[in-house]
Amino acid sequence: MIAPRLSKPTTINFNDRVRVRMTALGYVAHRKWHHNIFPGALALALNPYRLPEVGEDGCVEFHLWEFAQIFGAYLYNGCKPPCEMEVVVIPGA
Repeated sequence: MIAPRLSKPTTINFNDRVRVRMTALGYVAHRKWHHNIFPGALALALNPYRLPEVGEDGCVEFHLWEFAQIFGAYLYNGCKPPCEMEVVVIPGA
């Protein structure tokens, strides 16, 4: 379910949750991020990679700050996006 477009300015918090449908590139970027924060075989053995949990609607949920941290470098004009361009913001979640 995609939320309606906002017709007026609104305030969101970086701690709000967002729901996105990730693309194949998104899953690659997520895995790369995990390997960067847990470098080395021992760190990966202690913190094995897990795919993000996908909801029944096919969306993955992140805190907005977490989404920006993981995927920010992949979002620029003309990019192949790591997720579909519609993002659902869940205020106060």
